[in-house]
This record gives sequence, C-alpha cells and structure tokens, in this order.
Amino acid sequence: MHIYLLTVLLLLSYSVSAQQQDICTGIRITSPTEENLRWTAGQCYQVSYDLASVAPFFDIDGAGGKAKISVDVYSAETNAKVSNVVEKESLNTLGATKTFSMEVPITGSYYYLITLFHGTGDEQCEPKRSVTFEVNVNPYSPQAKC
Repeated sequence: MHIYLLTVLLLLSYSVSAQQQDICTGIRITSPTEENLRWTAGQCYQVSYDLASVAPFFDIDGAGGKAKISVDVYSAETNAKVSNVVEKESLNTLGATKTFSMEVPITGSYYYLITLFHGTGDEQCEPKRSVTFEVNVNPYSPQAKC
C-alpha cells in the first residue's frame, strides 16, 4: 500500500511541476548555429529550435498546443527588421519551422530573431537571436516555391 501511495504522489508532483514549468526557459536555436553561412535570397530555408525545458511529447502549452513561434529577419548592419518569414506558427514535435523563402532587399549580413508565444493571451518570451549569416541577392536567381 505504501509503494502505491508513494507512486501516486510522485506522479502527481511530476504533473504539477511540468505544468508550472516556464516554457521560455531553455528554448534555443539549433539551426542555424554556424557563423557566416552564405545563402541566396529567394531560396527555401527553415529554422530549427529546441525546447529543452519541455518534453516535446507533452502538450507544450497545457492548453491544446497553443504555443507559437515567429521568425523575423534583421539586418546585422542596422539591426532593423527586414521581413517576417514565419508568423505565429504552431510549434511541432520536430522542432522546426515550415520552409520559407528568404526575402531580403540587398546582399548583406542578416540574423533571425525568433519569438515564442504561449498561453491563451499569446504571452511573449524574450526573443532569441540567431548567428549572423550572409545573403546574396541575385536578380537572375528564380524564386523557389517553398
């Protein structure tokens, strides 16, 4: 009887602590992680992430999977937002965004700013900055269909 009671108490304490765990703690970008990658504007890319604080097989938000991620592209020279390539996409257990076309106005250095939203009111975690990468704009390169 004592073993059964102990097991039930352990399971309940795990369940409560998992629900109270802050989803913002531990989120990190897993791709791109290498500095100075060279990409081509108009081609398909994606961002990978890891939610180290939350096991991916659980309901990430505790409210029907309402956690979302957005990805914006910023100029590394000016720190100005250039484009939004993923807008509040639902998180998935694969830890990657959908593929998107890299849209930037000029050849240069850029970085992603990844923002996680969670909860019924879309509470926002502190955005995470990726490594800097180079994008080449070639007017003769055909646009990819992602």
